Amino acid sequence: IYVQISKERNEVEMGKKNSQPYVSENLESLAKDLVYIRGERRNGDYVLIDLKGLQKALFELPKEDREKIERFWGLKGGINHSIKLKKLDFRDKAFVKMSDEAIKSLRTLFRLDFLYMCDRNVAVMVNCLGEKLFRNDENISHLEATKYLLLFFIILQNGPKMSYESDPMELDTETSQDFTFDEYAVIRDIYEKLKDIPSQAINFKLIKDWVDMLDFEDVLRLKKTFRIGNVEKEIPREWRNDEIVPVYTFAQVRSFKERVFQQGRWEIVEKIILGDPKDTEGLEEFLKQIDKIRKDWSIIGMFKTRTKSIKVSNGIRTLDVYEIKGIEFTDIYEIMFLYLEREYIDIKIPTNVQEEKVP
Repeated sequence: IYVQISKERNEVEMGKKNSQPYVSENLESLAKDLVYIRGERRNGDYVLIDLKGLQKALFELPKEDREKIERFWGLKGGINHSIKLKKLDFRDKAFVKMSDEAIKSLRTLFRLDFLYMCDRNVAVMVNCLGEKLFRNDENISHLEATKYLLLFFIILQNGPKMSYESDPMELDTETSQDFTFDEYAVIRDIYEKLKDIPSQAINFKLIKDWVDMLDFEDVLRLKKTFRIGNVEKEIPREWRNDEIVPVYTFAQVRSFKERVFQQGRWEIVEKIILGDPKDTEGLEEFLKQIDKIRKDWSIIGMFKTRTKSIKVSNGIRTLDVYEIKGIEFTDIYEIMFLYLEREYIDIKIPTNVQEEKVP
């Protein structure tokens, strides 16, 4: 593992409530442990951690998590307990408990917002991915746009199945329990898949509108999960005493996807979002046919061609397959969505793209 610490050492204002500066050596130790724990394994590449950004990220964490990290790594002085991890004595139950809690708190820094603050490599990836999304007139940063992209690959892609389950009858129950998605690993995989596609090729509008068309509680859950906008301000006053449960764990993601995509994957929408015209040939004729039947959706049954089965957590789900103008789908709401969004499907891409600077 190669960890390069930025030269801005420990020169950062801690704020009025936290005027005590962190111990530079212990902060560097934390930076290296952060990279090690998240499993960075790129041979020969440097992971550039910005200490100034790391401190900023720490103070964005919930107070309880921040204080556990401060105590364990001795950031405000005292013992750096992380040194003992190299020769961990499992008989020392008090230390094992303290280290488990500290590392669990440290994992909150694996979320995209915090990584963007302190990891220069992540900032470069986010900047690159942000340029891949065509945002039309949306005044939104690369970071905020990339959060929607993260949401697309974790939630929308592959419908009721997890994004990594390619076989319709496959169900990965081992990782569906209380493990959380590693946003760093996901964003790195997304970057590798999309780094070479043309600028502004991805249809941001369709991702955002898909989220906004969900039930309002589900919209809030997703926005809270991916830290999109200011969720607290969007919660109605009469809901303030109710908890908006985010979708963090594999089990929560699977449950959410299976409920939202009860009629199967929105494969046409996925292809349009990713902007490959080869995958959407015949779409114009398809939409013309939808225009003819939109006043009487009951006749959609005449386009049913077959059924197919997929495996979900509570058994086998049988889906009706429809075909219109050579394009297959299983969820009528997908074609309704496509019809409503038809003006945003064929967007002319401007050439004057302005690059956003990496922090």
